[in-house]
Amino acid sequence: MTRLTIPHKFFPVCIGVLFAALGFLQTGRASATQSIFAQKLTTQPKVLFDNGAPSLTAGREATLWIQAEDFAVNQDSLLDNIEFWTVEAPESKWDGTLKYYLFEDIDGTPDTQPFVSGIGANVLKQATNRSLFNYYDEYSYSFDLEKPVKIAANTTYWLGLHLSNNFDRDDIYWETTDKGFGTNGMSAYLGNLENWSRSSAPVERAFVLNSKSSTNNREVPEPSVILGTLLVVGATLRSKKC
Repeated sequence: MTRLTIPHKFFPVCIGVLFAALGFLQTGRASATQSIFAQKLTTQPKVLFDNGAPSLTAGREATLWIQAEDFAVNQDSLLDNIEFWTVEAPESKWDGTLKYYLFEDIDGTPDTQPFVSGIGANVLKQATNRSLFNYYDEYSYSFDLEKPVKIAANTTYWLGLHLSNNFDRDDIYWETTDKGFGTNGMSAYLGNLENWSRSSAPVERAFVLNSKSSTNNREVPEPSVILGTLLVVGATLRSKKC
């Protein structure tokens, strides 16, 4: 076996290269950490559609019915997050179930079958400290879809919401807005999607569609990749100087 020996006079050079490499590694790790942290701070959900702010004037019950509103976006998008507001009776008890549906539009009404449905993930429910008629407490909800959904530009869809694991009435109302898009919202009693209806006092419901997905995020190399690069550079330097 051939034993590699390094003349003593080259030890300072080799040690210098080693410390320089270690210093670069530490800097690389710090830079990678800072970049990832900054990316998390600066990446905000992109608003795809806003149907209007909650108005504290009315609501439509969303446990005995599936409630639905139409929407359209102005560019092809990935939908993965939804916000909306409710007004709820003090005695009501939400069971924690949040079901969502996306329907195609059929002559101004939702289709009889959703093309996407699921259970909301990462649901955040917060009291706003406001109330309707000094009785129904207002809450804001936000949740993620199980998977991002591709939404085509300039195409009308319907968002459906149901806030229960059954169809017992719990007095939880999807809150209305004074603004709104397209035609007024619709309801499916007991979840009967073959029989969409519109109340005698049609309203628009408040909600916002968001995308957390980003195609512009630059990937930051892992420290192990940086280390591998340094090892190659270090080997080259040793072969020349050590």
